[in-house]
Amino acid sequence: MIDDNVLILNSLIVLVNTSRGETNDTLIARAIVENRDHLDDLSMDDLARRYHISQPTISRFVKKLGYKSFSELKKAVALSDYFFRDTLPPASMAEPKKVIQEVHDDISAAVDEILDLNENSLMDFVYRLRNARNIYFMGSELSMAIIHIIQHKLMGMGKSPYTILIQDYLKEILDSLNESHLLVCISVADRWTQLIGEEALAACKCEKILLAGHP
Repeated sequence: MIDDNVLILNSLIVLVNTSRGETNDTLIARAIVENRDHLDDLSMDDLARRYHISQPTISRFVKKLGYKSFSELKKAVALSDYFFRDTLPPASMAEPKKVIQEVHDDISAAVDEILDLNENSLMDFVYRLRNARNIYFMGSELSMAIIHIIQHKLMGMGKSPYTILIQDYLKEILDSLNESHLLVCISVADRWTQLIGEEALAACKCEKILLAGHP
C-alpha cells in the first residue's frame, strides 16, 4: 500500500479541481501546489501575508488534512513531489503483465491520435506544454479520463495541471487566467467551445490550445 503522505500532492490537486469556487481551502491548496519547488523557504507567515489568509485559517486547513503542523505538511508535500518526479508507485509493479498491457494500450491509442496530427501543430502543442507552468484542461468526461493519465506525468515535470470539472465555475476560472497560464480544451464536435461561447473564449487572456475531436 502507498503511504498517504505520498499522495498528498494529488489530493491537493483534486481539491482544487472539484471546488465549486475559490474558498480559503482551495486557495491554500493551490498556493502549496504552485510553490512546491521552494516550499522550504515559505513559512506559514509568508503564506498568510502573500495570499491574504489568516494563520489560524491555514492551521485549520493543515489539521483538516491530518497533519500536526505546517512544517509536517511541507515535508509530506516534498515526499509526494519526489514520488511523482523520480519514482514509480510500488503498486505499479504488483501485476507487471497487466501494467505492461495498459502501457501498450495507452501508447497504441496515443500513436493513432498523433499520426493524425499535423506535424507543426504537434510541435506547437509540445512547445506550449513545455513553457507553461500552470495548465488547465477542460472537456467531456471521456476527455478528462484521458487527461487524468497524463496529469501525474505533468506533475513530474514540475507543472501544475488542473482540470475544469464544474461548468458553474467555468467563467470564474477563465476570468482569472492570464498570459502565464495555458488552457487546453479537448472538445468533441466543438461542444465545449459552443458551451463557453467564442466571445468569452477570445476574451480569456491566456495561451490556448483547442483540440476538436470528430463528430
